[in-house]
Amino acid sequence: MIKQRWFKGNLVRFRDGRLRPMGGWREFPLSRHSETLDSAVRGHHQWRNNSNVGVLAIGTAGSGNPNYGKLFAGTISSAVAFTDATADTTDGSADITVDDATNFEVGDIITGAGIPDGSLIESISSNTVTITKNCTATATDITVTVTPVEAHQKLYDITPSGYQATGDAEFRPGYNSYLYGEGDYGYIYAGPGSAMYSRTAQWSLDNFGENLVGVQSGDKAIFYWTGNTSTPAEEITTANGYTNNAPTAVSVIVTQERHVLALGADSDARSIKWSSQETVDVWTPSSTNTAGDLPVQTQGYIVCAKRVSQGILVFTDVDVHLMTYLGPPLVYGIQKLADSAGAFSPYAIYNTSEITAWLNRSGFWMFDGYARHLPCPIQDRVMRTVDWTQEGLIYCGGNSEFSEVIWWCPSVIGEAGECSYYVVYNYRENIWYDSFGDSGLTRNCWIDKGVWSAPIAADPTDNKIYQHETKDPLQVEIAEAETGAIDLLGGERFTRVSKIYTDSDQQTAGDINFQFYTAVSGDAAETTSSSFPLEADGEIDVRLQGRQVRYKVSGELANDWTVGNTRFETHVGGRR
Repeated sequence: MIKQRWFKGNLVRFRDGRLRPMGGWREFPLSRHSETLDSAVRGHHQWRNNSNVGVLAIGTAGSGNPNYGKLFAGTISSAVAFTDATADTTDGSADITVDDATNFEVGDIITGAGIPDGSLIESISSNTVTITKNCTATATDITVTVTPVEAHQKLYDITPSGYQATGDAEFRPGYNSYLYGEGDYGYIYAGPGSAMYSRTAQWSLDNFGENLVGVQSGDKAIFYWTGNTSTPAEEITTANGYTNNAPTAVSVIVTQERHVLALGADSDARSIKWSSQETVDVWTPSSTNTAGDLPVQTQGYIVCAKRVSQGILVFTDVDVHLMTYLGPPLVYGIQKLADSAGAFSPYAIYNTSEITAWLNRSGFWMFDGYARHLPCPIQDRVMRTVDWTQEGLIYCGGNSEFSEVIWWCPSVIGEAGECSYYVVYNYRENIWYDSFGDSGLTRNCWIDKGVWSAPIAADPTDNKIYQHETKDPLQVEIAEAETGAIDLLGGERFTRVSKIYTDSDQQTAGDINFQFYTAVSGDAAETTSSSFPLEADGEIDVRLQGRQVRYKVSGELANDWTVGNTRFETHVGGRR
């Protein structure tokens, strides 16, 4: 227990010194014509094209040969109303027939002659549109107006032709098992049936101007996509009309100087190659271009790289390096920043102009000109909760509205292949909180708001995308937090508590419930009170007695409430 402070919780956050529930979530509004994710997400990228239209790309894991991972992309569209002048209605029937139902979406509002007010589209089958109310007239070729309730987004399969993005090479060892593969070997000590995802195949994606460049670490062929959703991405080979074949790689990134870096180039785990400036397909160095290469002096292998103001951070599995622009003829140089600071998962690293932070087996790290440990008061609990045999699944994202970095991690008590434990760092207020074990949610991908108005995340249990930080009145999940033990009058005497003053903001009395746990000492059994709903005046009448007390606050995620400093009305008792 940690005395005099909040000890554990789930689905809560702290902001401006107050406890409050996290935002809710609902399914991301995909069009019925959209592709759906085939498997767990293993990479994403979002950007805006030259017309300021948001573009989202998502790569999946697949399940291995022949079901390879896929690459999906789509431009973010806005809701647009339209009319259709070919609708046929029948009195007393909820079915409307149209010549072309392509633009109709379930849930949209539909109006027109003979259609009752408040009618919604309930289902669509071929050219038959079924609405929520029966029509009141029989007519042919009437004009109906469809008003979208929200924009329905479309994902398109843009996987390069013939691309073999291998699925997770899941390894289930027993005790003292021997692992050999992809140039790595060693002894793995793990319990029977445990899963090993340490070298999970990931998609590495970046935008070169308005176009997409990327690679999947299983296939290793670098590809390029020009934003046309009707055509897939193309591998950068001369057969596709490019100048040179791009090297193979495990990760790519575009530098501020407009070079494309190929990391782990041409099957050399420590090699970095780069294209000539302003090109994606000129890789052969010459006196007339700036293409080049350099090796990284490391005991490990390159995993990924991130842009920072000083240059490019290059992460291996064991250390981190800073790559800086020198100009011709050398173009780039590199220096090691820190040992034991590497990353197994490229998505365990959060990188923005405000903060660069990441998680590995030695704890939390940050880069602020130097690579150094990031102090975390709950680090011991994190280290014991994360299932490090699945380190390659860690997926980090941001929630910029609340200045939060969120690490979704596999848990020692969770299901293999799923990230159900989260750790949050509020970097502006320097506050940490986690889900204290299994959160009840599974998110293997988290994408901060940017091209979309709110964060979105993917659930590998159903391969659906969810929009977070939304207030859904149908949300039933409960947010809760518990304090550590609070000594009453220093714990010297028995103390009676008769009233609680909560310092809370709530919309409706009863939105928040309090439960209390009293004890005569830190090692004694606790007495649990009943649950007290908060009253309209913010006070709770109780009968509690002990030398120490702790309490739990809970409330529905769908409600708007906060809790500040709780005060007790106490009455001094005896020492025994």
